[in-house]
Amino acid sequence: TSPDSVVEPVTTSTASTASNTGIEWNGNWAFACDFSSNNDLSRAIVVRGEECSTLCASTPGCTHFTWNPAIYGGSYCFMKSGPVTKADAFKIDGYPNVRCGLPDAVTDTVLTVSGWKVRGLFMFELDASQSSQNCLERCRTIPGCALISWQDHFGCFGYSNTTEIGLVADAAWTSMTLTGRGSPKVLPDTEYFGDDLRYSDDGPARVQDFAVKPETASNGELCWKLCVIHPHCNVAVLNAIDVGATGCYLKHKEVDNPSTRANITTYRW
Repeated sequence: TSPDSVVEPVTTSTASTASNTGIEWNGNWAFACDFSSNNDLSRAIVVRGEECSTLCASTPGCTHFTWNPAIYGGSYCFMKSGPVTKADAFKIDGYPNVRCGLPDAVTDTVLTVSGWKVRGLFMFELDASQSSQNCLERCRTIPGCALISWQDHFGCFGYSNTTEIGLVADAAWTSMTLTGRGSPKVLPDTEYFGDDLRYSDDGPARVQDFAVKPETASNGELCWKLCVIHPHCNVAVLNAIDVGATGCYLKHKEVDNPSTRANITTYRW
């Protein structure tokens, strides 16, 4: 999944004791704790607490985080900035499932998918004289830049982690993202319903379609890689059974609610 900029004050919890007494650390994170909201950087909906640590580690400027599974009608990761240690955390009463912590180091992995083009509003562009590596380095220097897409004739385009995008099969294009995510968990005979990522086309009617046309991505590895490329995707579902609806579905799930169904494979992190 990607963080939204916080433009209003954000409260990660509704009660605190302003004391770190009683916090039991599990490595770099703990339950029932929080950090000051004065240093909030951004927030994003994530399903699981461990994903919040990974997201913080891959977000420029994030040094610590709080994950709350039941706030604002969803499950949110609050990323925070500034110098901090575990001693700055405080225990919160009545919220046993809230987590706070410091991010673990994440390997800066580059994932490349050939034959796929990004559609959407871009943050920057470089002409065709620039290499894809130059474009990637430019993306690294821009806060919020999540992925690039390039073609030998048209050059390179960089995209934000908050932009609505679509991914289109096109042999002339290549897309690339920086990711801290490795290979996903493979859940056979498992399906997640709803919450499909969609993209509105550029026409005057702004017709909506799936972020990836399902039938254009019909194998598991391609399906989960497209999920990694898409900045809002945290679950990919490959349907191999329903006539007329087979293929890959990219989703952003706020609630972990899988169901059992034969010949459906889910990929998630």
